[in-house]
Amino acid sequence: MLTAVRMAWDAAGGPSHPKAIAADAGCVVCGVTHHRHLRARDALGKNFDILTAARPDLSTVCEPCAWALAGKPPQTLRMWSILTTAATILPTGAPSAPYPSDGRLHLCNRKDQSAIIAALTDPPDDVWAVTIAVSGQKHLLPYTPVNAPGAALVLARIEGCVVDATPTEYGALIGACAALRLAGHNPDSIHAVTPTVPALTRDGLTAWRRWSPTVAPHANSPLLQLALHMTTKETIRDLADRYAA
Repeated sequence: MLTAVRMAWDAAGGPSHPKAIAADAGCVVCGVTHHRHLRARDALGKNFDILTAARPDLSTVCEPCAWALAGKPPQTLRMWSILTTAATILPTGAPSAPYPSDGRLHLCNRKDQSAIIAALTDPPDDVWAVTIAVSGQKHLLPYTPVNAPGAALVLARIEGCVVDATPTEYGALIGACAALRLAGHNPDSIHAVTPTVPALTRDGLTAWRRWSPTVAPHANSPLLQLALHMTTKETIRDLADRYAA
């Protein structure tokens, strides 16, 4: 079974763990059998939340999940937004990314999320997965669903949940958020779909009347949080030009 964490692990060269045992075993984290495993209590530590486990009855963890859940900042995957594919070569990720890749693993921070935005709005014709790190405090990759090529809905993991939307919906929300921010509305007001009075002047009022119907159905939702996370001060003008035209 191809999972997001195994695609990323394979793209990173299949990093081996010195304590891995070469024998098939099911994984407590992802629930899938892998040909190399570790004892869960040794690899995951006492802080592992068993409520996130796919198979809490198991005592072994696969090598890919052990790799994905390991490391301290910045050498840990939870600090990065991740795009990974089965075969498609992706744009180069952040220069400071902790793991090398054969081109099928893209790690980025909020400074440049262009590859992720491109995938959400124009998905690769491939098996792929995407995680959006907001706080950097939660491990996401082992719990991220895989997108099949040509699927109507694109699935993305953001913090503690999975969101889904069509590529057109992702583009519309990102464009609306960018246009509203460009007109002076702050992210918290957009997320709650409750504008501040000072922002409802001139361009701010025009933009709110134009774009609030797009964001209103998603008030306070993780999907709208994702769209807002994609818009930064450095990118809002370009995103507004591209997706809110």
